[in-house]
Amino acid sequence: MSRTVAIALALALVGSLLFLVFSVQAQQRCWPRSHVSKFLLDRHGEVVLVRALTNPHGGAVRVFELFSNPAKRTWTVVLTDQAGTACLQGSGTDLDMVAEVAPAKGDPS
Repeated sequence: MSRTVAIALALALVGSLLFLVFSVQAQQRCWPRSHVSKFLLDRHGEVVLVRALTNPHGGAVRVFELFSNPAKRTWTVVLTDQAGTACLQGSGTDLDMVAEVAPAKGDPS
């Protein structure tokens, strides 16, 4: 086996292992929703700021939630499926609320 082929095989093996490691980590970002919401509250002081349904006109409906700690300006996006499995989609800092939403007509609040 030539040295070039050996190097190519070694690089392919390393690349495959990295892909496997990151795939497993990505799959482990889902837990029961009750665990996710408790973790976000206990660890980051985040509570649900926004909740909406995704794809309500076809396909699998999931619940989109934006958790936030307004004092620390942290945020986390969570999607929960119909079975109650919540998956972290992203998180970050420096959340800015850019508009205030007025109550809908007829809403007593």
